[in-house]
Amino acid sequence: LGVLQAGDVTFDPLLPVNKQAAIAGLGSGLVNKLILKFKEKFWTGPSPALLTTLDSQIWWRPGIGRTNEAPIVTGYMGGQAAERFMALGEERAIVEGLHHLEQMFGLKELQRQLETGWLVAWPADIYTKMGYSYVPVGGAGLRDQLAAPVEQVLFFAGEATSRECASTVHGALESGFRVAAEVMG
Repeated sequence: LGVLQAGDVTFDPLLPVNKQAAIAGLGSGLVNKLILKFKEKFWTGPSPALLTTLDSQIWWRPGIGRTNEAPIVTGYMGGQAAERFMALGEERAIVEGLHHLEQMFGLKELQRQLETGWLVAWPADIYTKMGYSYVPVGGAGLRDQLAAPVEQVLFFAGEATSRECASTVHGALESGFRVAAEVMG
């Protein structure tokens, strides 16, 4: 969706008006992740999320997938926080994330425990140009418009076309299966 909205892909002939409206009408969310891998866990107990009253606009998930014991935390940020972290660049974003965790947990020098870190900045990625899609107020039906094939020749998949699992990897996968079934007839 982000690539289509940026005009990086062009169509000749032009897409039908309703398809163009769906592309223009759906929202492209600004969402990033900061993934930090440590030598060992510095938090205690299982927890689905690490939340704080700090004005950081970041929420953290410990572990990876369903493995809460992995010494990894992933910070999720959207909107202004995502813009700020993208502007910092990966190295400075990692330092900022470490500082935030130190404040949350009352720790010092967490950097020494860090093995590696990554800033996943989807809006800066040339293949996505966005985090997740969303339906704005008044946008009912836009996902279905985007998902509809054009004359059974051009098909659209991706999380933005999924009604049940939008904004997720499994929504993108599900939409790929849907399109494969449509193509196969």
